[in-house]
Amino acid sequence: MQRIHRDRDEPPSPVYADSLIRMMREMRDRSPEDPFTQVITALHNAMAFENRWVTHTEDQYLGGYALLESLVYQDDLQPEEVQQAMLRLNRLGFETMPFDFNASVS
Repeated sequence: MQRIHRDRDEPPSPVYADSLIRMMREMRDRSPEDPFTQVITALHNAMAFENRWVTHTEDQYLGGYALLESLVYQDDLQPEEVQQAMLRLNRLGFETMPFDFNASVS
């Protein structure tokens, strides 16, 4: 994740971001009920929606990385911990619910 911002103006960055987003989507598809995957999915939504990955700062990515690193080795993430992790992503500036569920469909 740290590579995205550092190289975002270089050609490899979009390829790396695409690879990361695809991996996150694959995790979601394989085990959507896993608590860690739920946090990954929230980050995926923040990054993938309208290619917002390019708008996040290096500090945001470093914070997101630190958060994921703190969760990855926990044996049994509780729902409250997942919710707190998502709130922390939001505080870092990742909009984890970027979709407008109230939009009317024509």
